[in-house]
Amino acid sequence: MYLVDSNVFLNVLIYGDRFNDAREFLNKNSGEIETTMVNLMEIFSILTRKYKWTKDNAIKAIRVIEGDCRILIPNEYDFIRAYELQKKYVLTANDALILSMARKENAVLITYDRELLKYNGTILPIKSI
Repeated sequence: MYLVDSNVFLNVLIYGDRFNDAREFLNKNSGEIETTMVNLMEIFSILTRKYKWTKDNAIKAIRVIEGDCRILIPNEYDFIRAYELQKKYVLTANDALILSMARKENAVLITYDRELLKYNGTILPIKSI
């Protein structure tokens, strides 16, 4: 399984620099992709605030992701584990949470985030496309 970070989905949605690679990865690995509810919230926020998408269009994009992925909803234990990772590695709350969720799911984290990629093999397998 692959736990996909929001920046991969955003590259497809906004036709970013890595559009082709991100789209190919998502299509090729359909059925093996999961993401978190927090990532969906982040995508919605970025689309509507930074890129000025309408609320309706952002919701439509999120629904497509929801239909193609397994959505993980963090529980209190996930947040506790994330907090421990945050303290140990001095991570942002979102980065700590996605690492915690990927570790719990025994999934490879797929991201373009250079900060997260530094921890490949230290915490769990983390790959860029």
